[in-house]
Amino acid sequence: SKGNAKDSTKRIKRLLIFSFILLLNPNINIIDILPDFIAYFIIVRLLEKPSDLAAYFEEAKNGFLRLAFVSLAKIPTLILVYMIRSANSRDNDIFALVSLIFAIIELILLIPAIKNLFDALFHLGERTDALALIKPYKISKKRNFAPEALRSFTFLFVICKSVLFFLPETLRLTSTTESGAYISRFSKFYPRALVLSVIIVLICGIFWFSRAKKYLNAVIKEGKFNDALEFLQTELGRERYASRTKVRQLKFSLTMLAIASFFSIDMIFSNLEYINLLPHFIYGAVMLYAMHKLLKHSKQDIKVYLSGGFYILLSATAYVFSFRFLNNFDYIDLIGNSNAVEAYKPVIIFSLIECIALIVFLLLSAISLKGFVKENFGIVSIESVDYSRSIKTYHKNLRKKIYILFSLSALAGIAKCANVLLNRDMNFIFSDITDVTKPTFAVSQLPWFNLVVFATSVIYIGYSLYLTSDMKDDICLKYEITENNG
Repeated sequence: SKGNAKDSTKRIKRLLIFSFILLLNPNINIIDILPDFIAYFIIVRLLEKPSDLAAYFEEAKNGFLRLAFVSLAKIPTLILVYMIRSANSRDNDIFALVSLIFAIIELILLIPAIKNLFDALFHLGERTDALALIKPYKISKKRNFAPEALRSFTFLFVICKSVLFFLPETLRLTSTTESGAYISRFSKFYPRALVLSVIIVLICGIFWFSRAKKYLNAVIKEGKFNDALEFLQTELGRERYASRTKVRQLKFSLTMLAIASFFSIDMIFSNLEYINLLPHFIYGAVMLYAMHKLLKHSKQDIKVYLSGGFYILLSATAYVFSFRFLNNFDYIDLIGNSNAVEAYKPVIIFSLIECIALIVFLLLSAISLKGFVKENFGIVSIESVDYSRSIKTYHKNLRKKIYILFSLSALAGIAKCANVLLNRDMNFIFSDITDVTKPTFAVSQLPWFNLVVFATSVIYIGYSLYLTSDMKDDICLKYEITENNG
């Protein structure tokens, strides 16, 4: 209805203006006060339907999705930077290095993403009667602004923003004197350079925001953008559009399955009391979300949701006990300190329970994907008379690969649990056996087992990336053949 269409347009306009506001603000080294990744995820979501219908939207959407993950990576990177710097508070070089890396990566991704987005808008305007996409629009009573000029200024703004959050950090670079002391020759200019860069980026951002908002208003006022997409949808055919939409949704679900594997790694650092910065319940939450997206394309299984919820709850409880122990004791206290030993018992118990809950969750998840495989993989439908033995064998082999994937996840969980048990029995190691006054270290009975824990997670991540990529290719092949035959 017209009322629903107007409400949808208003919602989209609010989301885009909110995204523009998030993007116009300057960064300070890698600190993003108004997170860009939120804006990028919103833009990706809004580009989903156009990407199924019109040229260049798919490329633009993929570019902004990569940018969202790069921007999101700034949060753990910032934590790591401050941890590294805590070892040497006078060394500011790390800020310049990380800022340069992010500036380069963002520019490499931003420029083609912006180009593809404007190419998509201009292509849509040229193919349909949504002329506001390509016509100059008013920025004042007497002045017009061309969409091509907006594209050029967008390039200028993102380059300015990326360069100017890096440049001031070069003034903090340090060098060492002959005595080994750290000095920063130009650090006195840093505050002024930082303030100047913030002001320049903010001015450019406000100017860009004003032009972009007026372009958005012109397109919305004309009201033909959705009609243009509807025209292309009719031209493409509703069945093919539905097919492309399903392919995109399936690929996103598999991407989430791969992303979940990255949260299986433990981020533990000695200068942060060995507390895991990536709690296991985060992995559980992302994994459960991935399963939810996958099962939307087959039969929902309440057992998966219940087991996943229990695992998240038990994992959070285990993390609380682990955090409490490490906040009050060190592992070395397990040698001869009865209070530490008592405090560690709940850590062991809940780690075992957490591990069992993980295995149950993964087992039920793997079993539940049997229907997902049958319904979404293979050129021939399972209801078809042509559902041959070769297709059955293909489905069986794919299920085996899925079982391997979930087994590797379970193996990583078992290794983490085993590490908790091994840490119960600690041994002293002297840094210098000839001098007992030198520092001592506490290690478990198998000090190399940390590498096993890390290796199991890495193998799981690697296999997850391989399998999901392979499954995406199979899905694309199936629906490409279906489209051609249709």
